[in-house]
Amino acid sequence: MGIERPLPVAEAVVEPVADAAAQALPQAPAEHPAVNHEAIAGIESWLVSQARFLPNLGDVLEVLSDRLVGAGIPLCRSTTIIQTLHPRYVAVSRIWTCGEAMREERPVYNPDNLTMYERSPLRYVRENDCWINVRLDRDHGLDVPMLDRLASEGIVHYVLAPIHFSDGVINGVSWATDHRLGFTDEHVAIFDRLLKPLSLVVEIKGLRRIMPEILAAYVGSDPSRRILDGAIHRGDVQSTDAAMLVCDLRGYTSMSNNAEPARVVEWLNGYFDTVVPAIEDQGGDILKFMGDGVFAAFTVSEDPESCDACQRALKAAHNVLNNLGCVECMLDDYQPVISLHVGNVAYGNIGAGDRLDFTVIGSDVNLVSRLEGICKDLDRRLVMSERFASYISEPTQDLGRFALKGFEEKVPVFGLKSVERGN
Repeated sequence: MGIERPLPVAEAVVEPVADAAAQALPQAPAEHPAVNHEAIAGIESWLVSQARFLPNLGDVLEVLSDRLVGAGIPLCRSTTIIQTLHPRYVAVSRIWTCGEAMREERPVYNPDNLTMYERSPLRYVRENDCWINVRLDRDHGLDVPMLDRLASEGIVHYVLAPIHFSDGVINGVSWATDHRLGFTDEHVAIFDRLLKPLSLVVEIKGLRRIMPEILAAYVGSDPSRRILDGAIHRGDVQSTDAAMLVCDLRGYTSMSNNAEPARVVEWLNGYFDTVVPAIEDQGGDILKFMGDGVFAAFTVSEDPESCDACQRALKAAHNVLNNLGCVECMLDDYQPVISLHVGNVAYGNIGAGDRLDFTVIGSDVNLVSRLEGICKDLDRRLVMSERFASYISEPTQDLGRFALKGFEEKVPVFGLKSVERGN
């Protein structure tokens, strides 16, 4: 078969299936079609020279699977399972099913998903550094619940091969068929032949996917795109018009001074789990976490007069305040406050030597940050600049003009008539 690593003892002999349940499977051809070896050679050449230029790994898997079927391989399902470097997701799986659209699954970190991994085919392959090559229509001897689920869906033969990344991480690629005869030794040998060039493409595309995702997790989606586009030198400054939202908590400093650090981090993560989705659901980009504070930007559309960004920022603010009001996380003592403004957000690289920070700067950024302090002084949950108030449809009221640190003239501050003082 050309496979150098040992196969599981549970590997099945490929023979016709006699039981009635297997014979009742959807009308699969009685015999395997002949394999087109010229087409297989073309697939191998494509993996080596062209596949890496496709936009993403899902496209690679789809083209590869379609071409394998065209070459005579009775493939009905194929997947790639790649461990990712992400604070929320465990892995990324791309799933090709014959006649259906490509799917992507990204299980999140939680006890249930970690338990599923403990009994997954990928864990078996990683721990034994071997292939799984089993018939699912008979006893295969593996305690892997996913194989039972695939069998219930009509899969007859399942093959999973390890993909060895250059850093030592083992990921996986699988092939499955519902043909009543399963795969032949020739089919599995073809998978083995294609594994090495496919592994290189999977690692290239996987790294290209991981880099922007992990960067976005730390600096925000828009800044991460700018960094990857080359804005990496100290002093580089780029700007965009955006609605800005700053969310902070009253009383956080005293709480953090008196609680254990682990407890503060746990509490803050629960708080951010409520705040961040409300902002991202409205298209906001989280640019900074500042202790208990959040700085978010909503990019202005091409028609600045409509300022849809302001409406989205306001809706996000309402959702944050409403959602936190329903969460039992010590909010009786620590009330959220929000300030809103619209203007220019400048991104700049600051720092020294090899250590830089891609941060937000500018007069408008300073203004929205100072407005948050007025929120506390007025005992209000939400305040906004005069410019922001002019773009929204909800009734507002003039709260007066206030001296803000760093601004020579007093700044007019507005609030919503619908938001009462202190709540």
